[in-house]
Amino acid sequence: MGCGQEAMWFILVLFPIQVTGIGGTCTATLNNFVPYEEKTKATLTCTIDQCQNYTGAYPHPVTWFKSNSDVTAGVTSTELPNNGSRSTLVMTLQRSDNTKVIKCSSPAAESVSKTLNVTYKPVVTITPTPNPLLVTENKNVTLTCGIDSNPTPMSTQWRFGTAVISTKPILQLTASRLGSGVYQCSVANAVGTAQAVIELQVEYGPRSVSLSPSTSVYERTEGIDEMPVISCSADCNPPCKYKWGRTTSPVLDLGITGRQEAGTHTCQAYNKIGTASASINVKVRYPPDIVENGGKGAEEGEEYWSRCIARGIPANYTYHEWYQVYEDGGPRVQTGNLTSTGWMHVSDLSYMHNGMYYCSVSNGVATPEGQAITTGPMGALRVNGPPHDLQSLYTKTGILGSTVMFLADFFQFSQGQITVMWYNVTSGEVVTPRRGNITLETISSYKTKFYSTDVTTSGYRIVATISEITAWDFGYYVVHLESVGQKRVVHLRVDREGETASVTLNGWLVSTIILLLVLAGCVLIVVWVYRRGVLPRCGKEKEKDTSSGVGDTDVQNYSDSPTIDAVTYDPSVYTSLQIRQGVVPENPYGNVQSEPEHTYECLKAKGNIGHRSPEAAPAEEQELPSATDTSLYQNVNVTMENQKKIRKPPKPHSKPKLQLPKKSKNKQNTEGHSNGAFKETENM
Repeated sequence: MGCGQEAMWFILVLFPIQVTGIGGTCTATLNNFVPYEEKTKATLTCTIDQCQNYTGAYPHPVTWFKSNSDVTAGVTSTELPNNGSRSTLVMTLQRSDNTKVIKCSSPAAESVSKTLNVTYKPVVTITPTPNPLLVTENKNVTLTCGIDSNPTPMSTQWRFGTAVISTKPILQLTASRLGSGVYQCSVANAVGTAQAVIELQVEYGPRSVSLSPSTSVYERTEGIDEMPVISCSADCNPPCKYKWGRTTSPVLDLGITGRQEAGTHTCQAYNKIGTASASINVKVRYPPDIVENGGKGAEEGEEYWSRCIARGIPANYTYHEWYQVYEDGGPRVQTGNLTSTGWMHVSDLSYMHNGMYYCSVSNGVATPEGQAITTGPMGALRVNGPPHDLQSLYTKTGILGSTVMFLADFFQFSQGQITVMWYNVTSGEVVTPRRGNITLETISSYKTKFYSTDVTTSGYRIVATISEITAWDFGYYVVHLESVGQKRVVHLRVDREGETASVTLNGWLVSTIILLLVLAGCVLIVVWVYRRGVLPRCGKEKEKDTSSGVGDTDVQNYSDSPTIDAVTYDPSVYTSLQIRQGVVPENPYGNVQSEPEHTYECLKAKGNIGHRSPEAAPAEEQELPSATDTSLYQNVNVTMENQKKIRKPPKPHSKPKLQLPKKSKNKQNTEGHSNGAFKETENM
């Protein structure tokens, strides 16, 4: 028993009770009911004495009760003088015994009871009860400090860390990420001090994400520069998870950069409360790629433009050349320069422009191998057109009953299927399978030239066969080739065996010569008829000189003289046809000049030439030595030098004399043209 307990033994509180016993009355007294600290032994006594006229047994029987439950353990009884007795109860007290009632009961006296006073230090509990207590940031939290204490607490304190944050049993606060930790409620009374603690865990999402290194923009060259390892972190509760793109990791390791790493890379930190992120921007310089723009179609003769499309960083391009190959890996067919904006231009397409086109471009960034200019395909070009490499004529020789076969190879870039038909020129009919057969075969490897470059493409072969030749099968055939928008004609000729090309050519020459001779004969006949007077002469009506008896027939006969002497040449004798054929010397009247408005055709159109008789003409006109309008001669000037050179025409053999004109009164020597230009006779 402690010091306090020993002090309590000296304090005796007597509660005398008169008990009427059997055969008399006694007094019952409870003592030693002082405050007891929990877990101490208390000795309680119940004394019965002052009995009068008691006749019962000794010591007096006594029963102990605690909160109406009898207690037998720890009970002893002794006799006292003067017919008294004492019952003692020894028990260890608990805080649960506080305020319980102890009763002493005996037949010799009335029952007596007292309440226990058990003291103990405070018992502290904190609600809510989960510990640790999880709460979301910015939520309101109420913490209650429950106290069980005897005697009453002297003080109550809430502490967070070492700081007292409240002196009230109930603590109210707003949760923050800084408020996570242990909260303690401390209570003190006369017996002692007790405390309870609770851990408050405030849950919050990441507010920000930190990157290390902290650089946000990186510039690198493809295949050359390397990126640092970048780590990502954030303040989160519960702890965050991290990912870079699809990679679940707080670390980003790009290594040596390529163009695929260009762009924004984001680290995302997240938990059940929220998400936060931080990003870096990676700029990757790389040489240009050339984007192939697919195959294109065009027609021969068209104009063509195509652009070299580049994709690179930076996007400031310098365009260089373009070149053509017929097939990938083949030699170059032709080369040209691109415009400053990357265009190539062909003004007139031909079949030789078929193939794949490449271009070269740069942007100041070299490849890891050090190549400064990038070359790549622009696209393919197909130029549709007619067949090529076909001759205009193919010849074969054969004999009756034999078979001839024509083989004609060509190539063509066209759309759709090529159809072929052939005709017999003599009959004008389609050659039927009964008389001949024609097919179009494919040549997988056809060699030709595009400009000066040897190329191999696909081609075709016309196979035309005529079996069991008859006399009607010799001659010419026409082969028609046709595809979408394209046509071509090829000639075939079947000759009899022994007839060579030279013989055939000679036959054509002979035929041509004969035709020319026939035409020349016709011309001569026309001239002869014209000279005979059957046809009217140009610009002059047919006239007869009745006074002189000389007519046109005389003049025509005279002009038909077979003897032509260049020395005695006179244009009044020879026709214009003879002059053009070169059988006469050059016209001596080369310096005879006439105004355009005074030509025969012009004057006739004005009505100055025609059916006009000498009688109707003025007197001065009647003196002219011609029936023709004198206005024809107004602009004809013959110099004296030319007069000396003019010779008279020769006399015809065995033909009438031609009446030559005399000199006019005005001494103007005017010659007449017997070919119809002019005609002059003596004055009437």
